[in-house]
Amino acid sequence: MAAQYFRSRLNEPQPQRFTLVFRNGELLRHQDPLAVAQYLADARLAEVHSEPPRRRAATAVSD
Repeated sequence: MAAQYFRSRLNEPQPQRFTLVFRNGELLRHQDPLAVAQYLADARLAEVHSEPPRRRAATAVSD
């Protein structure tokens, strides 16, 4: 499967990610929409869950 690279900054929205659940209980987390599209035809796929957007840790500034 081809890798996709995303450039993002703190003020830009993060790309949507999904968790794929297979019938044998295996999980594939943090998948992009292209990976979901590729697995939709797979008979082993049981469910697809949307992940909440990631929060970036705020950097504390001390005086």
